[in-house]
Amino acid sequence: MIRKYLRWGDGYIVFELRDSEYLLLFSNNTILFRPRLVFVEKNVAGNRIVYSKKKRYVYVIFSKNLFPYSELGKKAIDEYIGYQIEVRYTRLKYGNYLTINFPGAYLYDHAILTDEQMCIIISAKRNAYFERADDGLTIYLV
Repeated sequence: MIRKYLRWGDGYIVFELRDSEYLLLFSNNTILFRPRLVFVEKNVAGNRIVYSKKKRYVYVIFSKNLFPYSELGKKAIDEYIGYQIEVRYTRLKYGNYLTINFPGAYLYDHAILTDEQMCIIISAKRNAYFERADDGLTIYLV
């Protein structure tokens, strides 16, 4: 397992790489990426799919903004590139953005996270199915 501390606003989030899964830990939420599914633990207000000719955009809207950890002494980085994954943090005047490019074995190309929502980009040949549990969400990709 590899653990990295990525910058998010004035704090950091934890990014863990395990065998074939990636985990993002926020102070108020957890997001798990596996080759055929994405799991959001809590604070999901809604979801939708936007269709285009070549891509499908799967949106997850959070009921509460994603918040970082704020412990002192952790050295946060802006980007991590390795093990066939690329993670980049950007802070704009509108908020925080995290872009994740996944390996080819995953059924989705990349994900973009902001304070309020997440967008997962998949091929138009793929489809997404949703399973709601309490205020969490599992997205199955086929």
